[in-house]
Amino acid sequence: MSTTVRPIAPSSSSTNLSSLLQGGVVHLLKRKTNSGCTAVPRNLGLRFAHGKYIAFLDNDDMFTSTALEELYTVAEQTGADVLHAEKWFSINADALGNNLNGKISVVCWERTANVSRPEVITSNLGERVLQFAQHKLYWHVWSKFFRRDFLAKNSLEFPVIKIADDMLFSFYCLCLADKYVRIPNVFNLYRARQDSVSQDISSGEQLFRRTFRIILEGTTLLDKFMSELDFFKQHGEFKYAAINFFVQNHFSYTLGLCSQLPPHAIEKILHEEFAAEMGNNAELISYLFHLSNIQQAQLIQTNQQLAGLRQQYDALQKNLGK
Repeated sequence: MSTTVRPIAPSSSSTNLSSLLQGGVVHLLKRKTNSGCTAVPRNLGLRFAHGKYIAFLDNDDMFTSTALEELYTVAEQTGADVLHAEKWFSINADALGNNLNGKISVVCWERTANVSRPEVITSNLGERVLQFAQHKLYWHVWSKFFRRDFLAKNSLEFPVIKIADDMLFSFYCLCLADKYVRIPNVFNLYRARQDSVSQDISSGEQLFRRTFRIILEGTTLLDKFMSELDFFKQHGEFKYAAINFFVQNHFSYTLGLCSQLPPHAIEKILHEEFAAEMGNNAELISYLFHLSNIQQAQLIQTNQQLAGLRQQYDALQKNLGK
């Protein structure tokens, strides 16, 4: 679909920007060095923020001109701790650069029916966890709007982990929010870029190491967070569901590498990563982890072959029926 989006962009007038800064409306914070992950600057912004609400905008995103006005209005009307948008605009920035006159699509990755008006989700934490694990509540923080006192009251910050900090932060908020509201508003324009952190895969070995480190650190952080909540102490099945979702979501990135890297190279990487955590058990654990990777890859390949055979069978049956 074609649509017109009026983004909020930096003013070309240095005078206007200076007047805003002097009036205390806008504060620009800049780190001396690049942290290499999004968690550090996001946390910096959280610590300096003093408004009623918090919104996050990555460098490959843009807000529509009415985005914050819309979100503020809905948040005030619903009293939400978190507003959760299901859809966003998407455009290929590499093809079009900053020219937004091209074709823009509306994207939704959530595996559930969309809402037509603001809707408070269930207060049942078990159901929330399952919806998250079933991709019915996506975790991108740029598609959300947070009440600042809710974040402050729960001392919520982004865990300093590459790539997965938004997934963990959104999960924490989902578990702790009294009022979590899904909204139909489309206010964020995502510009797909090949130089973003999430697209930086460099090499098969580097991707495998990075993904494995995320799994190790992320499961530890998840376990720590859930272990402090009585609900998960009493309902271990939901704790398992959350960790299983996190591991499987990142585990899938390593499956394709099983055929690209020789087994001894993968085993060496795993042994090095496990050694610091598992000591004398590193060799066995790395072998079992690699074996599980291979088996999952083979299972996916088998299911694909079965699907192809099923299509051939259906086509044959259709031809015989003529």
